[in-house]
Amino acid sequence: MLKTPKLSYGPLMLLLLSALPVFADELPDRIKLRSGAELRVKIMSTPQTEKRSYVVFKTESGATVKLERKRIASLLKSDEANEAYLRHLGTRQETVAWHLEIIEWCKDQPQGRLKFRDEIRYHREMILRIDPDDLKARKLLGYQRVGSGQWMLEDLLYDRYGYERNGATITPKLFRRIDQGDQQANVLNAVFKKQFKLWLRDVKRGRVANQQLQQRLFQLCTESTAYLIFEQHARQETRPNVRAMYIDAFGRVPSRAATGALVYFSVNDPIDELREQAATLLQQPDFDQGLAMTRMSEFMSNPNNRVINEAAFAIKELAQPGDNSFLRDVMLRLTDALVTTHIVPKAGAIEEGRLDVNFGGIGPDSFTTGGGPQTEQVQMRNGSVLSTLKKMTGKDFGYNKKRWEQFFVENYSLADATVRAD
Repeated sequence: MLKTPKLSYGPLMLLLLSALPVFADELPDRIKLRSGAELRVKIMSTPQTEKRSYVVFKTESGATVKLERKRIASLLKSDEANEAYLRHLGTRQETVAWHLEIIEWCKDQPQGRLKFRDEIRYHREMILRIDPDDLKARKLLGYQRVGSGQWMLEDLLYDRYGYERNGATITPKLFRRIDQGDQQANVLNAVFKKQFKLWLRDVKRGRVANQQLQQRLFQLCTESTAYLIFEQHARQETRPNVRAMYIDAFGRVPSRAATGALVYFSVNDPIDELREQAATLLQQPDFDQGLAMTRMSEFMSNPNNRVINEAAFAIKELAQPGDNSFLRDVMLRLTDALVTTHIVPKAGAIEEGRLDVNFGGIGPDSFTTGGGPQTEQVQMRNGSVLSTLKKMTGKDFGYNKKRWEQFFVENYSLADATVRAD
């Protein structure tokens, strides 16, 4: 019996079993050694023992080698379909018929439409190079005709007009951005509500220093949360120290919502210091003073005379002398509010159904019963309004509305305004 000699090749153990030449077509597999070398071989088997794994393969010289698996970086066994495809490429012809033939062959292989998806697309592209007017190839590749004959890939066409494919559905990209934005907003909103609820709890308990509460509120009050904080909490707040914290927080986030909140406090807060605090914060460069004064001027029609004067005073705080033509509508509202009519309780009025008896000496001198008018209309001159107009225009026409209106006609464009002639 012949014994197969063992060969020592460095640390590798090779087993030479035969030495017959092998043709290249019979070496469909590849082995990459850890040394970096890559061999074209034919893998025969992959035996294992209790402690070691081996790969037995045939080399180009015809030798059969047994090599420890740990010496091999990777194995790439042949795929008969891939090898057949490569052989087909060897017969390549630059004709539509040849490319159609190989496309059909790819489809006929097991799972061919998936396995050879990229190859099928490649051959369709080659068909278009040969025949750019092949409508079937264009449609299968996803092209659409645009305008007067220009072809564009369907997905690129959708992208051009702001759409995207989602499976079999075509939807505007905006929908995805809206959905993503809504999801993110919902998460942030939930976090904000939880943190703000904790802040309100600590405010109510009074166990946390105001300075710490203020810093936490600064973090919670942003451009996106200012409106919610104002409408749902700050507007109804009755505690002056908490309102002061809200006002400071709004003053740190210049935005339409924060401007509206500060306007509200500068006009309506019952405490002088807080109204002044809000008006002062609105004077910061990052705030839109024009917007703030426009909002304040809307209070000129308020039935409460005190509110009218507070709003006019706040406008005066923000207004600058000089050309205020961009605030034409604000000045017109101020002019209308120079003298206003208000319904006030009538002096000495007795409530309806009430008996008022005056005693003198030993018996009643007189008695009256309620039921007459309880209120009366009173015209009031609003000094704060006049003072503000004087600052904004540099003029003083007193409470003469007609003279003020004449001034505006002569000096400002009133294309959109109606000046009363009465």
